[in-house]
Amino acid sequence: MSDHSESLDRGRQALQQGDFAAGLAEAEKLLAREAADADALYMAAVAARYLDRHGEAAAYLARLHAEMPEYGRAWQEAGHLARAQGRDAEALTAYARAVRFNPALSASWTAQAELFAAAGRADQAAAAREQAQRIAALPRELVAVTHHLHEGRPLRAEEICRHFLRRNPRHVEAMRLLAQIGIRLGILDDAEFLLESAVAFEPDNIQVRLDYMDVLRKRQKFERSRDEAEARYLEVVLGALRDAEQSLARFGQQRANVAALAQISRQADTAAELNEQRRAAGVISQGELNTSIRKREQARANLDRAIAAMTNGWIAIQKSLGLGWVELSRDNRTSVEPAPVDRKSVMKPEQS
Repeated sequence: MSDHSESLDRGRQALQQGDFAAGLAEAEKLLAREAADADALYMAAVAARYLDRHGEAAAYLARLHAEMPEYGRAWQEAGHLARAQGRDAEALTAYARAVRFNPALSASWTAQAELFAAAGRADQAAAAREQAQRIAALPRELVAVTHHLHEGRPLRAEEICRHFLRRNPRHVEAMRLLAQIGIRLGILDDAEFLLESAVAFEPDNIQVRLDYMDVLRKRQKFERSRDEAEARYLEVVLGALRDAEQSLARFGQQRANVAALAQISRQADTAAELNEQRRAAGVISQGELNTSIRKREQARANLDRAIAAMTNGWIAIQKSLGLGWVELSRDNRTSVEPAPVDRKSVMKPEQS
């Protein structure tokens, strides 16, 4: 083992043991010999951040970005540093770059999920969390393959991936990764065969389908690529139409339910007010009046729940149409969305 490798190992071991000062010292020794040593710059940035020497950490990262602008781990470390300094928006940008350059960086996905959740961006938080869970569910060999592939070591990635596939010949993600390695190495015919097989095994796997279209395009098989894209487009459109149909049907039922419960609530209001008058006249007991009031409150609660369900149904329609949450103008609201319920008109008897 070379002196450089031994020094890196000592530095990494120091970081793992929490001795960040020793880790930084080893990194600085390496940088004194070679100022552009990417491994040493990364180690120095991590150690400096843990030592709360944020300015030094940022300087090391700037040098590392200059040397390796597409190094995912460097951008992940930039995200950690920005987050430690309370700059959440900057951290999100850095984490997004990290996973663009290396999608197997689960810490970046998890950090994005936490920051999006804290900012109230629930959909983006859920998407990031799903990616972190997907990586966590992968065999560790395939996580290592992804790191090697996206950190410029395709031959090592190929070696591990082929060994894994010998033991798991129908593993679709391993086939997809080996195809990606083939594309990086310019072996497009093998990549096409692998992805064609993967699509046959998992026809609903969107990422595999996209990769297959990409390799067909690279091999200038434009007609087949177009056919594959059209097939996928039709699946997506028909699925969206089905979702919209179901959402509209549910919304129609919810509107009818609200109308029925509003009528029941009006009747309960009328009965309670009449019983209050009858109790004042001594015609009924207090117990009978209390029963009437309880029925009125239950009817109101049922109506509130129905209105909430109908609102959720309206949001579901918007999402199924790809619009997110869009509130209709007041002029159009009565034709699609029920008008807001007026407590005075719903909860009290109509005046004759």
